[in-house]
Amino acid sequence: MKATRRGALAAAATAILARPAHAQAFPTRPLRLVVPFPPGGTTDIVGRQMATVMSETLGQPVVVENRPGASTAIGADAVARSAPDGHTMLIVSSTTLAINPVISRRLPYRPEQFAPVALLLRMPFVMVTAPSWPPTTVQEAVAWLRANPGKANLATHGRAGSAHLVGEMFAAAAKVEMEPVHYAGSAPATLDLVAGRAHVMFDGIPTAMANSRGGQVRALAVTGTRRSHIAPDLPTMAEAGLPEVEAYTWFGIAVPAETPPAAIARLHGAVMAGLRSEPLRSRFLADGLEPGEMSTAEFAAMVESEKARWRGVIEPLQLQID
Repeated sequence: MKATRRGALAAAATAILARPAHAQAFPTRPLRLVVPFPPGGTTDIVGRQMATVMSETLGQPVVVENRPGASTAIGADAVARSAPDGHTMLIVSSTTLAINPVISRRLPYRPEQFAPVALLLRMPFVMVTAPSWPPTTVQEAVAWLRANPGKANLATHGRAGSAHLVGEMFAAAAKVEMEPVHYAGSAPATLDLVAGRAHVMFDGIPTAMANSRGGQVRALAVTGTRRSHIAPDLPTMAEAGLPEVEAYTWFGIAVPAETPPAAIARLHGAVMAGLRSEPLRSRFLADGLEPGEMSTAEFAAMVESEKARWRGVIEPLQLQID
């Protein structure tokens, strides 16, 4: 009996001591990073760059898998159903976790099915206008729009997309009316802005500043919390008198909700190492992107604030898709 009891205690002690070693062994096999966008786009490129540098830190390959469609819902659903062991990650965005849950009637996943890991980057929008349109500042634009309600077209990249919602956020804050005109992306929207058929658009800062420097559009303000280092002369919306107009497109990494905290911590460390690496960091900064510098807890808090922000924009508009 005593020998049996001693053997049982020894086995239990061995199991307890083995647990930390097992946790530290993560990852134990190649990882999968699901990108819910088509190959070749900005998010795909960022995902592949991060996969490369994360592989070096984690000691295992990080394989990118594109699962585009349904405004990121197809890829999100696939990851939500995967094993919560840290080996399957998803690139998430404001669309995935903050906009889709409010705007979609038939979403196949719930935000609660994901645990935030790390913010990859944020990208502010820029308010750009047709060069032929008289206003040259945000204040002048607001005055013109109030004097001419409904006479300006708001060019968007698609109905209920982030560029559309930022435009509606601006209209509500400024108490003005614009007619949304939905295009299949930034390029055709910009063409009509250049031609004067549209008047106002909110575009991502890399494209907006490239078009502004080329004289195709007029840039008025950024929607970030501070001026951009690639456009230091451009005021923020807060400086222009509209602090409510604060908006970013952002991308981060999330995993299934029941993933062990130790795995999440290891993944977060790999992302931070990647964001500090060169030339990746310099490439992001050169485009006006803001690399993520948040803890996992800070990123989770940001996601919650983004849910509230976009719900406040969407619900008054009664926008629904599906």
